Amino acid sequence: MFLYVLALLFRALISYRTASIYPDGIVDLRIAEALVVGDWHGAIELRFHPLFGALCALLVKATGLSFPQAGAIVAVSCSALVAPACGRVAAVLVPRAPLTAALCAGVLAAAHPYLARLGAQVMNYPVAHACLALSLAAAAIGLERARAGRRTVPWFVLAGVALGLGYSARSDALASGAGLVAGATLALAALKTSRDDAWARRLGRALLRGALPILLGAGLGVAPFVIGLRLHHGAWLLSPKKPVATLLAPRVRIDVAPSEETASLDRWITREMRGGGAFPADPLPPGIWGGAVFAVRKALSVAHPLLLAVLFCGLLLGARPPPYGRGTLDPGAFLLPALTLAAFVGAHVLLKASVWGYTSRLHQSAVGIPIAILAGAALAGLGRSHGWPRSGLALLLGLIVVVLGPKTLEPQLVPKAIEVEVGRALRAHNGPGPIVVLGRDELRPVTYAARAYLYDLGDPHRPELRDQRPEESIRLVREEARRRGASPYLAVFLRSREPLPGDLERELRRHGASRFALFESRHEGRTYTWYLYSLRRSP
Repeated sequence: MFLYVLALLFRALISYRTASIYPDGIVDLRIAEALVVGDWHGAIELRFHPLFGALCALLVKATGLSFPQAGAIVAVSCSALVAPACGRVAAVLVPRAPLTAALCAGVLAAAHPYLARLGAQVMNYPVAHACLALSLAAAAIGLERARAGRRTVPWFVLAGVALGLGYSARSDALASGAGLVAGATLALAALKTSRDDAWARRLGRALLRGALPILLGAGLGVAPFVIGLRLHHGAWLLSPKKPVATLLAPRVRIDVAPSEETASLDRWITREMRGGGAFPADPLPPGIWGGAVFAVRKALSVAHPLLLAVLFCGLLLGARPPPYGRGTLDPGAFLLPALTLAAFVGAHVLLKASVWGYTSRLHQSAVGIPIAILAGAALAGLGRSHGWPRSGLALLLGLIVVVLGPKTLEPQLVPKAIEVEVGRALRAHNGPGPIVVLGRDELRPVTYAARAYLYDLGDPHRPELRDQRPEESIRLVREEARRRGASPYLAVFLRSREPLPGDLERELRRHGASRFALFESRHEGRTYTWYLYSLRRSP
């Protein structure tokens, strides 16, 4: 309970100091709105995994809260589960000091910058983090019971169910799940129950007692969403956003830099943020090694240098035979979080090297879960093997939290605090009628505040719009607005360190866009600008 309350306090404070909502979180709220009125087809059509939105919808139905309020409560309360779950896993990794290991890992998970900051955001990451941590905890309890010769299958089934539910929040749960299955199987196989027990026999039993129940539970967890996708799309899919085949195919699309006559509106916006010059071309594909370097760099950044130092110092300095006898750490159990971590990062290597070509610290924020477990266990093992007093270990743990604190509690999305104001200005200009806004996905918070439909300029599932010239994009959004009986608008968001050249403004005016509002926000040397244009009159 202490670990849950500590994590809850961190996340509640961060939520209070968060100025806006991430663009992806707006899609989750749209899913919740669709589910509240029973429109599950509309929820699936939004192409995001729906678990966070479904929890928000249940809370709104039960309490009458607004959707953003319900989203904040769901995020904070679910994310706080990560701390006690990580503590439970660490207790299994350090069987000679389980309470100390649980405290160390739980506190590190509660104060971890990326787990805490994203755990306070209205989006699907808090629920995905909770599901991953709970699945690791259930699998760890299964290992602990196997060590004691007790029944394990129900706990491994629960681990699989948690993984399946995590997939309903984010698709990369499948990757971490593969690592968890491998880690649990090998950790079970490492348990030698008799001297003549051959490795092959132990591995066979581990597959039956560990891997099979986890896979069964995972099937139960993923079934509702997979069946929903089948009923909606008429085909069996694992994700409504990224087909698995695209992760396994090399990235081959390379474009030359376009000219003013061929550049899409999206590239016009990108060039404006860069201060003019040549239009941006698609970057060269990084390849598997380039993707690996990039993804591993991001994963190390999420892990945090201090926690990595604690982990490696704990393992290296605590590895020598302690005065209290061998067995402070359980090497086999370490495979559970370690292989989960490796599989998760490996999936993001493929994501970076694929046609999608991206990953980031945000996408890899779940790295913080196995790192908190491993670092907490290593710290507890180090203290146990060297006979540190509890007060000394508590002081060191407190110092780590103090060092992490400023980054963890940093106010979030500060420069975007005026997004609601921008959305209200758009609504006030239009009046009560429906609105269609042409813009990038980063405009979602603005269109949500304006109660407008976003005609997403960069939607990969809308090829008729993605690479169009400005005049063609404007024509398409006018057609969409006419079809919906709405007023067409264009919204542009730019961030820069230098004054913008104004080329984009001149191009838009040339094609009949009339600017009626401009909003600016400055933060840490950058200027954030929102431009609102009416497209009601043809050029």
